[in-house]
Amino acid sequence: MKLDAVKIFSTFFGIGYLPYCPGTWASLAGVGIYLLLHNNFIIYLAVAILSFLVGILICAKAEEKFNKKDAPFIVIDEVAAILILLIFVPENLFFLLLAFLLFRIFDVIKPYPIKKIEHFPGSWGIMLDDIIACFYSWIIIFLVNMFIRR
Repeated sequence: MKLDAVKIFSTFFGIGYLPYCPGTWASLAGVGIYLLLHNNFIIYLAVAILSFLVGILICAKAEEKFNKKDAPFIVIDEVAAILILLIFVPENLFFLLLAFLLFRIFDVIKPYPIKKIEHFPGSWGIMLDDIIACFYSWIIIFLVNMFIRR
């Protein structure tokens, strides 16, 4: 049996094939990676950046392979985005859960301009819409954190 790197990485080792909300499962996998690596920031940062770069390199190829624009089982974008988001989130359970929930909400409802960015061609559309969802999530987390600190 031949291993298919595009399928393996775009589905994040098959997580994208899980039933019911594969993006949520992939985001949870990202949280798991965070929990395993957050104490070693350099390794965590490298994994976050590498996941984003791999996504940029393979998502367009995955669309061709699966013959579908941003197929729901292409989930490397969710993993990369939540890993990037968690770099900027205070280290405690409340903010970890808030980051996860906000990211999933923004990724699902796709407020402006996420829906437009999603239509960018190839890997950029797949990856950048999640990065914008990540940014929106961070803004709210930042504001909540500022409010709590008062």
